[in-house]
Amino acid sequence: MAANMLTPCIQNIFRDALPSKPTVQIIEIKQIATAANGEAPTRIKVHISDGEQYGLAVLTGECAKMVTSETVKLHSLIVLKNYVVNQLANSKFAIIMEMAVAETQPAELEKLGEPVKWDTVQAATPQGKPSQAGSPVTGGTSRIAPSNFGAAAAVGPAGGRAPVNYQPLASSPLSAAKATPIDGLNPYSNKWMIKARVMNKSDMRTFSNAKTGDSSVFSFDVCDESAEIRISAWREIAERLHPIIEVGKTYLISKGQLKPANKRYSTLNNAYEITLNFDTTLQLVADADDFKPKVHYSFVPIGDIASRPANATVDVLGVVTDVSAATTINTKTGRELTKRTMKIADDSGSAIELTLWGTQASSFPDDLGNASVVAFKGLRVTDWNQRSLGAQNGTVFEVNPELDATERLKSWWEGGGGGTTVSLSQDTRGSGAGPKIDPDARSTTTELFERGNASGEVAYGTFRGVVSKLLLSSSQGGEEKPAWYSACPKCNKKVVGDETSGHTCESCGWSGAECSYRYIVPLVLLDAEGSIVATAFNDQGTQLLGKKADELKRLKDENRPAYDAVVQRATWRPMLYRLRAKMETYNDQSRFKGAIMSATPINFATEGKLLLADIKKYELPSADLEAAAVASLAPKQEFVKQERKERKAKVTVKPEPMDEVEPEATGSQPQPDLSQFDD
Repeated sequence: MAANMLTPCIQNIFRDALPSKPTVQIIEIKQIATAANGEAPTRIKVHISDGEQYGLAVLTGECAKMVTSETVKLHSLIVLKNYVVNQLANSKFAIIMEMAVAETQPAELEKLGEPVKWDTVQAATPQGKPSQAGSPVTGGTSRIAPSNFGAAAAVGPAGGRAPVNYQPLASSPLSAAKATPIDGLNPYSNKWMIKARVMNKSDMRTFSNAKTGDSSVFSFDVCDESAEIRISAWREIAERLHPIIEVGKTYLISKGQLKPANKRYSTLNNAYEITLNFDTTLQLVADADDFKPKVHYSFVPIGDIASRPANATVDVLGVVTDVSAATTINTKTGRELTKRTMKIADDSGSAIELTLWGTQASSFPDDLGNASVVAFKGLRVTDWNQRSLGAQNGTVFEVNPELDATERLKSWWEGGGGGTTVSLSQDTRGSGAGPKIDPDARSTTTELFERGNASGEVAYGTFRGVVSKLLLSSSQGGEEKPAWYSACPKCNKKVVGDETSGHTCESCGWSGAECSYRYIVPLVLLDAEGSIVATAFNDQGTQLLGKKADELKRLKDENRPAYDAVVQRATWRPMLYRLRAKMETYNDQSRFKGAIMSATPINFATEGKLLLADIKKYELPSADLEAAAVASLAPKQEFVKQERKERKAKVTVKPEPMDEVEPEATGSQPQPDLSQFDD
């Protein structure tokens, strides 16, 4: 049976012949490492057999998951698509990074043949070739090193020698074909080399102490297909490498110190981290278009964040519903720091405030499209404003990532799911989402006016309505007003100038020939009880009109009928509006005006259920009706009792005493004495 289904290959695998896509059988499975969250093993040790001999192998990443999910079982036949062979002391073992279940499997899963253990001592060193402990060798369909590498940085030893020199080496460059997967790194092998993409780079931080004086440090996070890991650089090495390392670029890195990760500062799912030293070699991979490892996320629904403790680290995927412009604040130490706040929601029915800092805040796009989904990795849970999220050192974000969950969230949002979310944060921003309200509560324009007029403060409400008119012309019927304004592409403030002379931003000093355009659309909202004048700003204008302001302006300049059709489609379309309104006074005239905070298509199934719930409130059970009737009659019954008591008091008043007249025995009324009238 073994001869029919397996071909001898174990000897070739461990003698460095490295056959392409060999088929082997798993004859033993053992868990050797567990993930930090304690859920599933991240690495599994197996014995692989060709029916005659067997050797040791380690499954990482997705390969380990195939075992835990029982896609691959004991005695299954597998095809090794991507693997490397490492040597530790006198033993060799294979690290399997990609495998597939063989199309042909035994009728009954059982061990094929009687394989004997691979003789690692004699087989480790082929004839005529010395053994090099710790040097990984790639096999299968591992990526081939590109012919044109970028410059390499050789870090000389300490003691006055030159630190990191990012220059071409006289010797042969590192070979990507010998790359070790990040998940295969271990403290017992110091001769390794990884090929990884930079996910995130921290700012340079400086510190001072009595022992070392002024020092600096920075870190960057890298990933490959198997895992992710943090790399730190200190002092001279940090100063040399910080301007060189670029996010999104791929590097070959070897000879660093591998040590246990400090979980106080690292949020990555890896038990180790790397510290660069003066023996480190770092080389840019210039042509790495075929190397695009995905960021390893572990998403938490926003609705579950309320139960997470403060300072916990989470990954979140959500629709960005509101983004503020990047602002600069001064810290207590006098240092300027960039800050940006936003609100995100997901299909758990919850929303939360999120804050980015520093380069993360400045690099976040100012204008996101409608229903843009952003993935955040490594956010910190805080108690600020009840519950919120904050970026920290190592936080990574990705706009519209290529994930199945991205499309699911977009469909949920476009289907009106955002109209019923509950905020976990008490928003304090001036342009924020307002106070926490019941997501099922619906208002009318009349109720909104009464609340705002009675309190004299800002009133919030959600109501069903339509846009009856876009106020794009003056009341005197003069020149048409645009639905946008010329904005600074840097800070979004209004710019002066025109397309001929150029534009200038008086706020941040930017100047250029081309500006951006942002919506500021005055309109009339109408519902069953009345109307209100409101303004839709950039994000909400995009939701209403279905196009960005730049696109609509271009359409108006090039195709006026098509522009008119877009504007017409925005009216008389039932939508769910979240509104912030207050009484404003201009030229001694007061007017109740609103600002649209969100506009989403009506989910008629959801709204129908809410209407049914309102109707049922009027259908009280008979017991409740009886109790209500008794309660309503109680005051009247008390009045009747009091009236009877007063009437009884009047009737029982004692009369004046009179002479008693003895009645006749017959009980008839006494008769007067008429004897004095006798003759």
